[in-house]
Amino acid sequence: MYQVALALFCISLALIYKLCKSNRDYWPKRIAYDKKSSLLGLSWDLLVGSRTLFELTRDLYNKFPDAPAVGTFRFHPTLVLRDPQNIEVVMTGDFSTFNDRGIDVDGHVDKLADNVTFMNGIRWKLTRQKMTPLFTAAKLRNMYYIMDKSGRDFVDYLQRGPKKQAFDILSTYCSASIAASVFGIHTEKSTMDSPFLEMAQKAVKPTTSLNLKIALVTLFPKLMSILQLCVELQRGLCETPPPATKSSRPTRSWPRRRFFFIAGVEPSATSMFFALFELAKHPDILDKLHEEVDDLFERSNDNPTYEDVNNMKYLDMVLDESMRIHPAIGDVLRRCTKTGGVLPVGQIHVDKGTLIHIPVYALHRDPKYYPEPEKFLPERFATKEKEHYKLHLHAFRRRPPHVLG
Repeated sequence: MYQVALALFCISLALIYKLCKSNRDYWPKRIAYDKKSSLLGLSWDLLVGSRTLFELTRDLYNKFPDAPAVGTFRFHPTLVLRDPQNIEVVMTGDFSTFNDRGIDVDGHVDKLADNVTFMNGIRWKLTRQKMTPLFTAAKLRNMYYIMDKSGRDFVDYLQRGPKKQAFDILSTYCSASIAASVFGIHTEKSTMDSPFLEMAQKAVKPTTSLNLKIALVTLFPKLMSILQLCVELQRGLCETPPPATKSSRPTRSWPRRRFFFIAGVEPSATSMFFALFELAKHPDILDKLHEEVDDLFERSNDNPTYEDVNNMKYLDMVLDESMRIHPAIGDVLRRCTKTGGVLPVGQIHVDKGTLIHIPVYALHRDPKYYPEPEKFLPERFATKEKEHYKLHLHAFRRRPPHVLG
C-alpha cells in the first residue's frame, strides 16, 4: 500500500512538472514573458506570498513597459494586458470571445454563488438582461428619497459617537442605505436602526475560512467544484430533509439579492473611505468641496434633489480621482471562450482557455496616461480633460453606466 501511494505521488509530481514546463514554453516565442517567475506562476505567488493579485499583476505590468501584453500562467496560459485598445477589445469589442469570468463555480452546488458575478455564457446574458433595467436613472430617481433619508439618519448616527473604526462606520451606513433602498427593510424611526443590519454585516464579514475558500476557488476551480459536490452528496446521504413547504422551498432570487447587497456595500464603503482619506490629506481640496456642498444646500433650501446631486461637478471630480488612485477592484479577470481571438495591438493570437488579467490598479498609476500618478489632483477630470482621462479610467467600463458587467 505504501509503495502504491508513493508511486501515485511521484506520478502526480511528474505530471505537475510537465504541465508547468509546457506552460513556461508557451509564451516566450509569442510575447514578452517573465522568465524569473516561479514554476507555478501567479498561482504559487498568490498562494504562499503576502501580496494580493493586483499587486502581482502590477509588477508584471511595470516590468515590461513597452509590451502590449505580458505572458505568464496560472495552471493555464495567462495574459496580463497593458494596452487600453486591447482591453477595450476584450471587454466590449469582441465580447463574445472574452465574456467568460475565468472562475468556474457550480451554481447547483453553491447556490449563493449563482449570481451575475460568477455566471458564464448564455445564463449570464439572460440574467443580465433581467437585471439591467433595475439600474436605470428613473429607478435611481425613485429611490432617491430613501437614500436622502439614509444620509440624514447617518448624520444623527455620527452625532451619537459610534465606537467603531472609520471603515466600519461607512460600511454600516452603506449596509443600512442599501437595506432600506433595495430591500425596503428599516424602521420608521431611522434607517440606521434596521433589524436587517447586524445580520447582513455578519453575512459579508470576511473570515479566514471564507478567504481560504475564495483563494481555492480562484486557484483550483475544477477541484473545488468536485469537493463541493462530494460534500453535498454526503449531506444528502446522512441527513433526512424536512418535508418541503411553500415557504421553505429555495428561491432563485436569493443569490441575486445577496449579490445586490455585497456588490453595493463593500465597493461603496471602500470608495467613500479612500475619498475621505485623500480629503483629510488635502485640506485645500476639502475646503473647495465643502464650499460646493454648502452652496448646494443653500440653493436647494436644505432639500437637494436627485438632479442637484448629479450636477455636483467638483464632487464628481474628487470621486473620479479617488477611485483612480484607490480602485475598489484592482484586477479584472476574463477567459477566452473560443479559438481565434486576436488582440489588435501586437497581433496577439489568444487560444481558447487562456486567462486574461486587466490590471486596473497598474493602469490607473501609469504616468503614460496620468502625469504625476501618485498625486491627488481632481482637476485632471475637469471638463476639458475629462474625456481624455475617462478613456483610460476603468478602460473596461466604456459602456452605458447602467449595464451590468
